[in-house]
Amino acid sequence: MIEVQPSRAVLRNRVAQVRTVLAKELTELFRDWRTILVSVAVPLVLFPLLASLAFVRGEASYGRPSIAIVGEDQLAIVPFLESLDRYELVSVGHAEAAEAGVGSGEYGMALRIHELGTVVELIYNSAESQSADLTTGVRTALQQYSTAMSARRLDELGLATDVLTPIVLQSRPLHHGPRAAGTLALSLLVPVLALLSAAIGPMAAAGDLGAGEKERGTIEPLFGTCAGRGAIVVGKFIAVTVMAIIGVVSFFVGAWLAYLAGPVLHDAVQLEFWVEWQTVSATAILLVLTATLFSAIELAVSLSARSPKAAQAYFLPVLILASASGYGAIAISNPPSWYAHVPLLNVGLALKGAISGVPFSPVIVALWALGYITLALTIASAVVRSETVLRRG
Repeated sequence: MIEVQPSRAVLRNRVAQVRTVLAKELTELFRDWRTILVSVAVPLVLFPLLASLAFVRGEASYGRPSIAIVGEDQLAIVPFLESLDRYELVSVGHAEAAEAGVGSGEYGMALRIHELGTVVELIYNSAESQSADLTTGVRTALQQYSTAMSARRLDELGLATDVLTPIVLQSRPLHHGPRAAGTLALSLLVPVLALLSAAIGPMAAAGDLGAGEKERGTIEPLFGTCAGRGAIVVGKFIAVTVMAIIGVVSFFVGAWLAYLAGPVLHDAVQLEFWVEWQTVSATAILLVLTATLFSAIELAVSLSARSPKAAQAYFLPVLILASASGYGAIAISNPPSWYAHVPLLNVGLALKGAISGVPFSPVIVALWALGYITLALTIASAVVRSETVLRRG
């Protein structure tokens, strides 16, 4: 007779085996206090700290948004906006100069007052969320001002109803329709996708070429070859960077395929993406620089870790900071100049600026990234020159 159900003794034995393996793995994971610190303290402290920096708002940090004024103000629009004490108004002589200023980010928006002062054109960058939000607020304020003006006219002068709307507002976005939506979508998607893919892409390679080789014992024979330890670090770094770039490209290709499949599978709206070659070149350079930065950081972390499991735990804060920086970058509008010195967040802001056409200190961001890469490789070289790098377990 064949016994279908395992006996209680066999079941207890299997449970005991699972419990033994579980205890062993938990012991391996938590044998180092640094693992506990990284796994618990980092999510509880670093993420809220960076998130608070990314989402902070207010006049003390950003100042009042600037609005360019074009044309002769016959309806006291400028004094009304000044009375709100929200905006910095700048008189501009020509509409072309105002448009160029809005496009470059010098002005949040522009008001062009046409003949007789009854038509006010709102010029804004529809591919930049801060400009669009500013325009919405100004439009609401001017509509309230127009309503109050018409009511005052009726009360004081008894005018006919054809003057109930003394101010006619016309919107003039710098980008139109699907192209505006596509540019805005890219400016929101690229920073997050770039930072996350650059952080995730090199993890496997960095973990294997650093802590993985230490655990397998294959790094010691490598040090015994004629290659210097600095050369070994550089070779590993280049290999990890190649894998990181492949990972970043794969992420973006996957996102593009998902976009192409959207209208077919989900009846999604088809956007229009149009960027100049200068924008594509700047974005590509920043993407490669971001992948290189994370490759250097994660290789240094992996070489410093005692085991692959510890390396995986140490990669956690890198991933958290990358995620927070990406989402923080898309939430920030009109960032102050000192944000160009905030690690990782400045990369996200530079990527967003490259897409939206409002550059954010690209040279400063690139110099900081190169500095971090050099620092990470210096740390990695110092680690492999120490004999403790050969210790495993």
